[in-house]
Amino acid sequence: MDKKIKELFLSRKGNTVYNTVLSTMHTHGMDNMLCSGVLLGFSGGADSVFLASLLVEYKRRTGADFQLVLCHVNHGIRGAEAKRDEDFSRAFAESLGLEFVSVSLDIPTLSKESGKGLEEAARDARYSAFDDIIKGRNDISVIATAHNSTDNVETVIFNLTRGAGSKGATGIAPIRDNIIRPLINIPKSMIVGLLDENKIDYVTDSTNYSSEYSRNYIRHEILPRLSHLNPRFEEAFGSFTDALRADLDYISSTMDPDVFSSKMLDRDMLIGLHPSVLSRAVGAFCDHNGVSGLDRKQITAISDLLRSDNFRYSLDGGKEFVCERGKCYISLSAYPDNDLDFCIELKEGENKLGKYSAVITLGEFKESSSNVYKISIQQNLSSAIIIGSLRVRFRRDGDAYFYGGMTHKLKKVFNDRGIPPSKRGRVPVVFDDKGIVWVPGLGVRDDGVRSDEKRPISFSVLLNGDEEELYSALTEA
Repeated sequence: MDKKIKELFLSRKGNTVYNTVLSTMHTHGMDNMLCSGVLLGFSGGADSVFLASLLVEYKRRTGADFQLVLCHVNHGIRGAEAKRDEDFSRAFAESLGLEFVSVSLDIPTLSKESGKGLEEAARDARYSAFDDIIKGRNDISVIATAHNSTDNVETVIFNLTRGAGSKGATGIAPIRDNIIRPLINIPKSMIVGLLDENKIDYVTDSTNYSSEYSRNYIRHEILPRLSHLNPRFEEAFGSFTDALRADLDYISSTMDPDVFSSKMLDRDMLIGLHPSVLSRAVGAFCDHNGVSGLDRKQITAISDLLRSDNFRYSLDGGKEFVCERGKCYISLSAYPDNDLDFCIELKEGENKLGKYSAVITLGEFKESSSNVYKISIQQNLSSAIIIGSLRVRFRRDGDAYFYGGMTHKLKKVFNDRGIPPSKRGRVPVVFDDKGIVWVPGLGVRDDGVRSDEKRPISFSVLLNGDEEELYSALTEA
């Protein structure tokens, strides 16, 4: 195999490709990164066989001494064919004296559990597996993948058809964090042609021929037509994505990282930004505060809403982008899981309300043995006023009830007591068949009933930083 690899890069075409890859690596600093050891994602296909061969030749020509590990991922999709690919990959690594690592995954199951398509689930799982391997070693810290210029074109087209913005239009970056892609400027046809000419074996994934997958449809149906417009369209796409990536890097450099890595932003400052900077600022701010991967539609929606005085925009992970009183921040959703129909019937004894981090006790109040429930609001009410059963739910728009001799709208009560919209959803509303009976911190419904029969209700809430302020404001006269 060593002899075949030498011959692969001795021809004029092979040497030209080799030098092109070296230029790419040098331009992006990949050659320096190689020294810390490389984990090469190795499918056994033409691209990964070519990249492994090139890195072996690079080590031979330059005398560079770095660990090169081939990592094969079996996605659990293609049965016997997948086992064939794994066996081929292991044999290829052994023929070159390279370390080989294999990982088996159940992508169909992961796809169903995550709600992602097979392609996306497989990609995420691969990189996660690569990261796990690197974390357990001290001789490799770089991940190399065999993405080529054809892959880049397919990615750009795929992203644009989904409405991607300028970031999506940049395609596949030559380098991202510790991931390098040395073949990003080499066409797939060139790679396959050189391997075939030098009789170097590789495996072919049968699913590559099915146009059921979006990427395959682009590859088989769209790219051939582009070649009629420009036989060198891949090179043209590469120039376009490089130029666009440089523009985006400049725009990003105009943003103060200290500002957008904070916990709170000034709304007026945000809306004063140029739209191209604003969208990136919103994305960077959300990413820093634990909400990553926002798409263009979400960022555009938030940017548009900034013209409003107050708003809440739901994000993934039960979080929200909140703007109130001129300040923007990321908060846990006031309505966990956006479950506006959440309702629990209260029974005698302790009723744990996980969505509130709270406990409502009906009956004799007992001090909680847990040191997390530090705020206790207790209230006695007459059982005679209860119609049906007592339940608890989230606050709803228009909520109001009669206590203290008059009807109180919860929105006005909260406004008067300075409770911001982002915290109002944390207050449970106790109700029965007639309507609201009690809101902790406020009065009990006044039905004009006189009775000595009492049912004590105690309310305890998890003190996690700002609930103390919230309930202090509620209990103010």
